[in-house]
Amino acid sequence: YKMSLMSLNGVGNVKWVKNVAEKFSPAKVYMALDNDEPGQQATKDACEMIQGGSSSTQIIRIEGIYAKEGCKDLHRLLIKNRQLSGSISSSELMRASNGQ
Repeated sequence: YKMSLMSLNGVGNVKWVKNVAEKFSPAKVYMALDNDEPGQQATKDACEMIQGGSSSTQIIRIEGIYAKEGCKDLHRLLIKNRQLSGSISSSELMRASNGQ
């Protein structure tokens, strides 16, 4: 299974998502931006950019996983729950993508 990762290093860099999506035409994108207002807006903007380039790209938003734990972002969730050993199960990703 081949996967590429992209880090925005801040919501101000969301503008680069369109270029990356157009260049690589990903089949699936996991979105994990911050669970605060700027992060939610950047997620919305990124989704629009990705879907504008290819309506066949599947977007899976996983911020629900860390929002449920009261965490602003994935990094804080990992710090809070060090026993996760740096991984999130595929079943958690599937539940998040289904809004559960």
